[in-house]
Amino acid sequence: SELIKVIDRVSKTLSDNGWTSSQFTSRETAKERESRMNDFVNKHIDALVTIRVLDEGVDVPACKTAYLLASTKNERQYIQRRGRVLRKSEGKDTAEIYDFVTLPNPYMYSPFSNNLKKSELKRINDFCSLALNKEKVLRKIDEVGLNDMGFK
Repeated sequence: SELIKVIDRVSKTLSDNGWTSSQFTSRETAKERESRMNDFVNKHIDALVTIRVLDEGVDVPACKTAYLLASTKNERQYIQRRGRVLRKSEGKDTAEIYDFVTLPNPYMYSPFSNNLKKSELKRINDFCSLALNKEKVLRKIDEVGLNDMGFK
């Protein structure tokens, strides 16, 4: 499937850049997933590359940094994803979440592009409301000219 191709590309990119990672998906057995999670917690690997795992009730409290490459418009899902990374853990005071935003070409207008901007900005606004770096995000929103969409 397309998702498997994407996770394989992300894993390869990490490997090419010196990271040790393991995939953590529905393809692995429960025992394999447990082993990979233990490897991550014990710092034997640098990263877990997942598909929808944060939607499935798997908490990753040891995770201090998360990169959300395929976000969702579903508010419940992105709140769950955020919460699973923000779980408290020994030695962890904060977590960094990088949520990649998809925006249409700024020189093209269509109802689809306008709806995409609105949904992405809603998610940004929700994440930003709790973020320690809110001012930095607000400056970036202003830089890319998205304040016309009602970002607060």
